[in-house]
Amino acid sequence: MWGTAYLGFEVVHDGAMQAGQFVASGPYRYLRNPLYLGTLLLALGFSILMPPSGALVFLVGLCLLELALIRGEERFLSGKLGDAYQEYRHRVPRLVPRLRVALAASNVRPRWLYAAFAEIWAIGFALCFAVLAWRYNAMILIKCLVICFGLSLLLRAFLLPARRRPA
Repeated sequence: MWGTAYLGFEVVHDGAMQAGQFVASGPYRYLRNPLYLGTLLLALGFSILMPPSGALVFLVGLCLLELALIRGEERFLSGKLGDAYQEYRHRVPRLVPRLRVALAASNVRPRWLYAAFAEIWAIGFALCFAVLAWRYNAMILIKCLVICFGLSLLLRAFLLPARRRPA
């Protein structure tokens, strides 16, 4: 949610790559890909609901997919943003957060409400595990996750900014 608050709902949920405003605020000062790291952490949570062999295939496949996406995005951003992005790449790690900030913050301000709507499924996922994991009943957890996913679809359908709605 922290990364989405700085990058923006529209950018995170657009299928096309974008290279408009350079974002070096919030989590993007500590690592270049906080959204991918968040996805990996959620995947680790999912994997406890799977048989070990399925979890292994799922996690390895997701890691390979995310690395391919990251490489593609880095090529795209390097081409669009040039030297500024190259310097950013050299100063900020890809997926493992740096403990100390390596550069000054850009003037991008977070939009927390939009980020909460955009990441409602991940928030619900975390809450399901926080509240229900102590029972370790996979069926209850799966039902809770499906409900959270449905809720996220409804919220996105009704709260998506008007300029992003299909005609």
